[in-house]
Amino acid sequence: MHRLERIARANGGFVTRSEVLAAGHDDHDVADAALWTSVRRGVYAPKALYDTLDQRARHLLLLRSVLATREDDVVATHDSAVVAHGLGDYGGRGTYGLDLDVAHVARVVGTTSRRTPSVAYHRGPVEPSSIVVVDGIRCVEPVRAVVETMTTVSLDAATVLASSWLAHERWDARRRGMVELFDEESTKAGLRSALHALGRRRGARRAADGIAIADARCGSVAEVRFLVLCWEHDLPRPSTQHEIAFGPDAYAEADFAWPEAGLVVEVDGMLKYADDPDRPGAARTRASAEKRRERALRDVGWSVIRITWADLAPENRARTAAYVRRELDKAARLRARRR
Repeated sequence: MHRLERIARANGGFVTRSEVLAAGHDDHDVADAALWTSVRRGVYAPKALYDTLDQRARHLLLLRSVLATREDDVVATHDSAVVAHGLGDYGGRGTYGLDLDVAHVARVVGTTSRRTPSVAYHRGPVEPSSIVVVDGIRCVEPVRAVVETMTTVSLDAATVLASSWLAHERWDARRRGMVELFDEESTKAGLRSALHALGRRRGARRAADGIAIADARCGSVAEVRFLVLCWEHDLPRPSTQHEIAFGPDAYAEADFAWPEAGLVVEVDGMLKYADDPDRPGAARTRASAEKRRERALRDVGWSVIRITWADLAPENRARTAAYVRRELDKAARLRARRR
């Protein structure tokens, strides 16, 4: 069994049935659920390793196993290529809106689309010039991976993908000491060009809307979803990460603000106040700091409202949008009286 584990490590975390047999073992040796996990039909991973992997890492293991059993005419695409490039969410570890139950691939020469329990084959063709290798994985270039996936997901997820790509490009410019040269509209134009190159396909209009709504300055999935809510319900687009001064040397960044009306919106994502097992009490400290910050904003003449993850759920959006509109009108009237 140690030999099978060595083979799994060499493969990137898995063994195939043919490798099991070639090593002098049989199907019963990898049927023990306490020692091995079935990744897909005929592919197994050591359970001790597999259980330590997050969802993205498990998907990459599945993807590697698919590509390892195919010739070089198959490349990762769509959701799989997004994950291979480390894109798709904030912090590079999220999975919002991505379909990671199957490996997404396409043939270089093109094919009709079909889906098996573990692999989704997408229509090609994929031009050789658009193929890159990331950590040994052959996949389409990142901008194509992003726009391809945007055509297959919801508007929320498409906008998250576009925003995370913009944020990635902004971060890369900062890393190279050239953040002042980052231009969001030019980067969006690159996304639109890549989308146009895909040709006519279902979901292209939704992807184009996601590009229009996207914002590089959003700091979380929840913030992106709030922008989508504003767009869907014809609310004026707020300023993102708006800087507000408390004094000569004191300022804060609000998630969103309408400066003319004097309204700040703070968006609380799913994990904002969740306890971190490695930092007991951190959630309580964070909540207290938020309350102090909110009082300071009110002291300098701003109105403040909070939007939660539940407020952004599809069944609650109309109510949330109506609430934001009322608060926006109220804040504008209050600011006008103060003048």
